[in-house]
This record gives sequence, C-alpha cells and structure tokens, in this order.
Amino acid sequence: MTKYYFRIFQFVVLISLMSSCNQKNNQTIEKSESQLNNQSIIKIINTNDSFLNRWVNYYKENQRDFNIEKFIYLKTKQLNPINSSVFANYEKEFDSIYENFLVYNPNKTKYLDFDSYHWFIDENGELGFSPDQEIDLANLIDKKIQRIDFRGPSQWVEDVFWDNNDTFITLENSYDSIPFIIRYDLKEKQVIIYQYQDTLNFQSQYVKERFKEKGLNYDL
Repeated sequence: MTKYYFRIFQFVVLISLMSSCNQKNNQTIEKSESQLNNQSIIKIINTNDSFLNRWVNYYKENQRDFNIEKFIYLKTKQLNPINSSVFANYEKEFDSIYENFLVYNPNKTKYLDFDSYHWFIDENGELGFSPDQEIDLANLIDKKIQRIDFRGPSQWVEDVFWDNNDTFITLENSYDSIPFIIRYDLKEKQVIIYQYQDTLNFQSQYVKERFKEKGLNYDL
C-alpha cells in the first residue's frame, strides 16, 4: 500500500470512528429523553435541599399556586465546557468579595461561580450588573476552571445547589417570567432542562434575597 492510499485509509477509519461516537452520544440522549419524558422532576432532584426550598418558598410567597411539580421535561443537551473568563479563588487576581458566593460540592473538591462574571462593585462602592452571566466550575484538585454554560439577558441563574459531588442544579428565571430548573451531570456530560408549565404573574427579585443572606444590602 502506497503512502497516499494508506493516508486515505487512515482518514476513512478516523471518520468512521467519529461517526460511531456521535451516534452513540445521540443514542444516549435519545434513551435519556425517552426515560425522562415520563418522570416527575421530584424524582430527579433532591427536594430537601435548603437552596431549593428557599427558592421555592420565595416563589410561593409571591404566587400561591407555584408548584415544583409543574416543571416538565424540555430537552437534554451535551455539556461542552470551554475556558473560563473569570479567575479562580486560588489565583491572586481573584476578588475576595465573591468568596462567600462560591458554591462548593459536598467533598469540597469543586465549586461553582455564577456571580463574578455577572456583577461587580465599582470604585464608588456601587453595585453593577452585566447583561450576561457565566456558570463556571473550578476543580480544586486539578487547579482548572472552566465555563460550563452561559446566559444572555433573556435568562439568568438565580441559585445553584449540588445534588452530589458530580451533579448540580441551577434554578433560573427568564425575561418571559418562565422559570427553569436545569440539571448538570458532569460524569455523563449531559444537561437536562425542565421548564415551568405556567407564566409567573410577578417579576422575581430573588437576587435581593440571596444578596441579603450573604450580607450585601443594595437597592437593586
């Protein structure tokens, strides 16, 4: 076999392998979707978590018929981390004001940061917000920080909690007043999205509650 034909053979094998991997990933997602379509969200997440209860109670106080069981499965997508735009707390450039807002997994080997890209306090002590938001994951063993997901001005993360050491849940709202609950599985590299079946009749100011709990009192 000449070098030319050998290279063609290598290329064909590589394409076949890539196609096979993509097919397996798609089959995994399809299987997951088939299972999740008929499964209640309360079977997917830890409903006893204090972060979730605080978020749900806030919504119930503002809309009495709010019910976590109204979240229905929307879709599953692949997790595709990229390099982060923020500093980790083991880097000297990290602003310590965000330390109290980091959300650590149970064994303290990872943390989530959905604040330091989104808001800041300027030189006059005033609070400012970016229209965009990053969800960043820091691995404290490997000393590596990655952007797990990104939000624009139409949807934002209000709170986060860990279901276990490799799975976390984001609690979100949107410009259309439709909440979302999203489950990130770091091992399976999957993002499972649930959407509320109704539209809220109030504008959420949950961020005020979270800031107060962390000791920041600003008129947002």
